[in-house]
Amino acid sequence: MAIPQGSIVTNTVYFQSFTATIDSVENCLDLQKLATDFQTSVNGTINAITSEIALINTQIGDLVPMIADMEASIGELSATNGMTTIMAGLQSASLLANDITTVVAYIKLQATELVSATALDVAAFAAQITSLTSQITKFTNDIDLLYKKLATIEAQISTIVGEVFDVMAKITNAALEFPSCPIPIIPV
Repeated sequence: MAIPQGSIVTNTVYFQSFTATIDSVENCLDLQKLATDFQTSVNGTINAITSEIALINTQIGDLVPMIADMEASIGELSATNGMTTIMAGLQSASLLANDITTVVAYIKLQATELVSATALDVAAFAAQITSLTSQITKFTNDIDLLYKKLATIEAQISTIVGEVFDVMAKITNAALEFPSCPIPIIPV
């Protein structure tokens, strides 16, 4: 019987039932078997917790670069939308002539072309930014939930360690009733 893990609260009933079983042991061999079964269960629990932590860390590791890429995409979209084109047009216009009338005519032409060419692009740009921002928010929330899950696991580990020590102390005390009864020690 392994200790259930995951997002549930530590199963203290499991430890209580083990303690009750220790009280009913009548010989050294049964106590040794109980201690070995308990050690196997604890080792399984440690492996399950280790796997779960590794999975969560992998998920966080996958999400963080995705958020950075999306933020970079927003920056690139912002940099290439409209203002860059307008500024480039203004710089080109200033090189055309010293005649202000030519410069003004060129700017009007560039502005007209920019408005007609980018009118649809503005809506697409806004949709892209909104979509990316929404995805970033979702991934950030996912990371927050994963960190909360790690905090829950950390609390479970603390509880489990205390329970394991309590059960092992009970096993050790029970072993005193049986002279020369070696009991395996659980590394925690």
